[in-house]
Amino acid sequence: MRAIKDVVTRQFKGKHKGKEALKHLGSLNTIKHAFVVKPTTQVLDCDSKYLWLTKSVLLEGMPQVYDKKFAEATVNRLSSYLHKSILQTKQYQIDPMQRSKAEFFAQGLLQDMMRIFWSMNPLDQHPYMTKSSLAYRPSVTAYWTRSHEIFQVEDRPSYVLRCKFPLGRFAEPIKEEVKPASYLPTGDLGLFKRQIHLSNFPGYKIGNPLPYIHTQIIIDRKSCTREQTIARGVMSSFAQLVSHAIHKDHKLGQALDHPLCCQNIITDGQQFTFMCYQLNTLNTNATWRGLVNMAWASDSMNLFHEHEEEISVNDECLQYIAQFLINKPVPFKKQKKS
Repeated sequence: MRAIKDVVTRQFKGKHKGKEALKHLGSLNTIKHAFVVKPTTQVLDCDSKYLWLTKSVLLEGMPQVYDKKFAEATVNRLSSYLHKSILQTKQYQIDPMQRSKAEFFAQGLLQDMMRIFWSMNPLDQHPYMTKSSLAYRPSVTAYWTRSHEIFQVEDRPSYVLRCKFPLGRFAEPIKEEVKPASYLPTGDLGLFKRQIHLSNFPGYKIGNPLPYIHTQIIIDRKSCTREQTIARGVMSSFAQLVSHAIHKDHKLGQALDHPLCCQNIITDGQQFTFMCYQLNTLNTNATWRGLVNMAWASDSMNLFHEHEEEISVNDECLQYIAQFLINKPVPFKKQKKS
């Protein structure tokens, strides 16, 4: 502990006095009474409540940034390979409709899908694939303030695809009139205060050359309704991007010069929902007109249909998967400033 204090004091030497340096040390291990948020929830109207909690708005449709023509060529080849993967998985009597085995089915299916996709797409057309990493169940922690209360969330998404550069923005940031707080953390959200160490961890260590999230895949067996699925995607995306923004020295209460974006694939192994999220601001306390964060969600759809032991793959679902995975990251230098 003494060695850590010496390091902090040297870092702030000539800029702050010794006491102020120790205040910064205290901020590394701050104990506060905060509401602990679970990424999954079954409260009523949970999508509206989690959107309010993250100062987000849900927009209609999906962002108009995807190249559908380019994805169609990939879908045809992916469909035949995936058909074999589903048959092989079912041959081992892993039933996707049985909840106790649904996660094992989803994991095997998704792993096969990503291997197939990576092997059939030329790297010269998708150079980001050579500079990406796939993390399995990384621990992500983030905290923020809303209506002058402190909230913290801990999440472990199933898979997180990271790249050297960030995704380009999905849309121009928007300003909306955010209504004053209408939800009580305990009564409406089912949250309770705990004395915890406020922590922020984006799921990767300092110095990682591939820090930007591209797509996260969430195997979710607990969400039973569309509202619960949207709430899961919004909170998980918000946690990922807020933790990354704070890790990159952005401060709570500030707007971002460059919006941060991520894609989400939420599935129970058979039903898929696709979501996009754009973090525009960390000023989540403000209830007046200002920047808000933005979310998009597709309709839920089955990856395949089964009838009398015959399996047909849903090309629309495959097209979404292909569009997400071939979406190219864009360096900040090539992005227009907000």
